[in-house]
Amino acid sequence: MHKLLVCVDTQFDFVMPSGALYVPGAEQIIQPGIEFLARLSPADYAAALFTFDSHDETFEGSPENLGDPASGVPGFPMHCAKGTPGWQNVFNPAIVPASIPVHQLHKSVFDMWEEASANTPVYSSVDGTSRPRDNFFETLPETVRVATVIGVASDFCVKWAVNGLLAHGFAVEGVAHLTRGIA
Repeated sequence: MHKLLVCVDTQFDFVMPSGALYVPGAEQIIQPGIEFLARLSPADYAAALFTFDSHDETFEGSPENLGDPASGVPGFPMHCAKGTPGWQNVFNPAIVPASIPVHQLHKSVFDMWEEASANTPVYSSVDGTSRPRDNFFETLPETVRVATVIGVASDFCVKWAVNGLLAHGFAVEGVAHLTRGIA
């Protein structure tokens, strides 16, 4: 059985102390994360998916900016503006062995499953093409039923990624030392 690696929002603005929405201690996942990614085996992993929190000028006044006090979700300041240094991933996807296809999922909300699939593109590092999120998951080999999840923030984006993976029939394994939360 092959696995899917899902690396959630390991972007400068979340991982580095000078980032716009720093997750405490997140920089401690960088070195072990590099080592983990470099050791991935195509015998175990069918693909790697890196999610990118991707914002633009429409962020101001958005649900992520305003929060939802009734459900305990705080509002957040602008972060991960697409194309800025804060948007960049702290892991170079080229660290993943070349025999494992690497993809990027760009999302403008906390939860990678919240927006319509057509508005959540997945880009291939192999040929640069994009496709809707659901198409990416539907076209994974049938043997891919386990997702290994790493990233930030475990109490928001990682949690919702895991919930969605479970709802879509995946077994999920987390790598605790490669995951950090805001709280």
